[in-house]
Amino acid sequence: MASLPSLHPTLTLHLVDQTLTPIVSSTTASGPNSTRAAAATYLSRTALAAYNAAQRLEMGAPQRVVVECQSVDGGEKEQDAEQQAGRGSQRSALVSSGPVVLASFIEPPGARGTVSADRSGGASSSSSAHDVTTGAGASSTAAASGEQEEGSNAAASASSAAPLLVGIVVATDLEEHGSEARRAAARLERVGREVQAALIAEEEHRRRIGDDGSG
Repeated sequence: MASLPSLHPTLTLHLVDQTLTPIVSSTTASGPNSTRAAAATYLSRTALAAYNAAQRLEMGAPQRVVVECQSVDGGEKEQDAEQQAGRGSQRSALVSSGPVVLASFIEPPGARGTVSADRSGGASSSSSAHDVTTGAGASSTAAASGEQEEGSNAAASASSAAPLLVGIVVATDLEEHGSEARRAAARLERVGREVQAALIAEEEHRRRIGDDGSG
């Protein structure tokens, strides 16, 4: 986990939870990298705001946001390119050669499925079916409802034990480092899922110890 930034020395990597606490980062809060650390924190905060906005608008759970920027000196280069070789292909190359930011959202296991089920109104549909069913049909409907509730409780427990994580990858040049940035984002997502799995396992272990002690 700690060695991940060393695999991508040309990129900025930053993995945080919802409190913006760094889990993996190629930046430091002090020293010459303090500016990069502040920028990575700001990007993480902005990504979380975008995630929350998408949830409030019921757009579903975002998986990744990609922001492609034009290079700072793109305007001057574009003018030179227009004078020397025409506009179309040169402008496309200039736009694609700027920095790129990839923000990945790593949800706890089962969180997305639970949200989708709640929004689709699945619970009320099951309740209605139970109201009009009698006899053996009522028993099977109640059993199915109990299994659904148990699964929802398990997903909610996993979500509470493991927080939403946000992975940030910044590359200074999309054309030169775009492929590497995508690979780094995928690796950061895997690390995030490993962290969540470890937190869930720790919570389950703590709960088992508590149950044994109370018994």
